[in-house]
Amino acid sequence: YDSTQLLDGRTELVEIETAYPDLAAEENLAALVTQVDDTLAQKMFGIADFYRRTHEPRGAVFEYRMLIDRYPNSPLVPTAQIALAKMPDWALAEPGPPPSKDER
Repeated sequence: YDSTQLLDGRTELVEIETAYPDLAAEENLAALVTQVDDTLAQKMFGIADFYRRTHEPRGAVFEYRMLIDRYPNSPLVPTAQIALAKMPDWALAEPGPPPSKDER
């Protein structure tokens, strides 16, 4: 799914938190932002898992790393770190051409 509306909504919630901290606390907007972040992290993890299952480890590595970087407080971070540890060394290297089938 397209997460544009979710990202836009998150941006608006953060802007409300900044402009109206009392209202944000009263309405518990921080918890709402956390829910949005968790949803986005779940989507990113799903994409990484798709790449892993379709034998595209570089794509999986990219998504796992992005999840860890963007959502460091996500409960999915430990699972993403474990998945990264299982990736082949060539997929963990900086971007470059993929190895030939003989090198895999």
